[in-house]
Amino acid sequence: MNRSEKDNQKNIWQQWMPLAFSTSILYIEIPVMLLLIARMPDGTENILAFNMGLGYIFILNSTVQFITSVSTKLSENFPSFYRVLLFSLLYSAAIVVIGYVCLFSPLFEGVFRYIVPINDPKTLELIKTGCLVLSTAPVAVAWRRVYQGLWIRREKTSVVTLASFIRLISGITIAGILFLLGIVDGVLLGALALVISAFIEAFVLTVWKTETKNELPAAGEKITFSSFWKSHFPLAVAALLLTLDIPLFLVGIGHAPTRVEESLVVWQIVLSFVYMVSGPLEELQNVTIHEGRNHNMTASLKRFSLAAGCFFSALLVIVASTPLGGWYYVRMMGLETHYSDLAAQTTFLLIGIPFLTSVLSVLRGRLVLLEKEKVVERVMYLNIGILALCLALLNSFSPLAGAYIAALALTTALIIQSLTLYGSLHRNIRKQ
Repeated sequence: MNRSEKDNQKNIWQQWMPLAFSTSILYIEIPVMLLLIARMPDGTENILAFNMGLGYIFILNSTVQFITSVSTKLSENFPSFYRVLLFSLLYSAAIVVIGYVCLFSPLFEGVFRYIVPINDPKTLELIKTGCLVLSTAPVAVAWRRVYQGLWIRREKTSVVTLASFIRLISGITIAGILFLLGIVDGVLLGALALVISAFIEAFVLTVWKTETKNELPAAGEKITFSSFWKSHFPLAVAALLLTLDIPLFLVGIGHAPTRVEESLVVWQIVLSFVYMVSGPLEELQNVTIHEGRNHNMTASLKRFSLAAGCFFSALLVIVASTPLGGWYYVRMMGLETHYSDLAAQTTFLLIGIPFLTSVLSVLRGRLVLLEKEKVVERVMYLNIGILALCLALLNSFSPLAGAYIAALALTTALIIQSLTLYGSLHRNIRKQ
């Protein structure tokens, strides 16, 4: 490795590592909530309700998920940054209103009674309670993601890590107090802790003051709403489609030929763990958008992402094939012992997800830089179609448990998505 390559790898590491650590902190939060909820009265019902609530809020939050990328790309000066912030907050407020309208419409009961087969009135009420609190989250998420983009542009991503750490401590503290007091149901404990801590994180990102080596100009041309929308809307649609895999999994598992109830409990816990391991690699998209402006960094980003993806996939192999899996799922997450084999085998089927996440993040980042956000959107339509097709075929023609079917379908869909994005990227490069 020559000196230039070493410098590039060091620069990528310095940008990515704090963001990765920040994401890792956030993925710890949900397993901690699940751990506490499992030890409260009616633990199984509350875990199911909390998981359903997370599915609902992940759909609402999905359309603000890539605002960090938009902020990183468009915040070339402070006037433009404040425009991005204003547009993002207005957009997220509209999402909150839509979320509450859906909760009080016949759509809510229709989904949970007929699509996802949950008929217990108590469980339905718990789900609705969690969703009522979680539906305010898009404002906090949009707020913090805009400021994350600012700190990436200012090349001070350590501030993002600090804010996320404060969020984690706040969330665990709130959840712990509510757990000890025993004054709320488990689903409400998780929902309140997640939402309040998210607003605390956004506040820290806003008020923190420090000098950086790459300050934004205080004046400059402001971006227009149309330029914001042109960049944001395709990514918002892509993220929405990405998050639709959650209800697809619930439907697919709910109609699996065997072990439906076990799979519904196990799947979200296993998937949360896999996403916790893979989550840091998603930040490679934002690093690619910032660093990829320098063409000398392209090959270095590719090598870094492949190495990181292999490393995190290897971690999943270790968990799936050693007693660590049983310790984590049973001792830490409170799964009943007879679920441990299902959890370990499902984890093994998902070992490719970190590697694929790394590849997809860099590909999406490079396409955003080329202003080809529409390509990212279109490929996500394909991804959802492949996922639905795999779930349907495996449910129809295999005797597998629901968790195994979901794992195989997710892996297949991500492989096809990666190949399609790779082909689209290189076609667009050749045209330029």
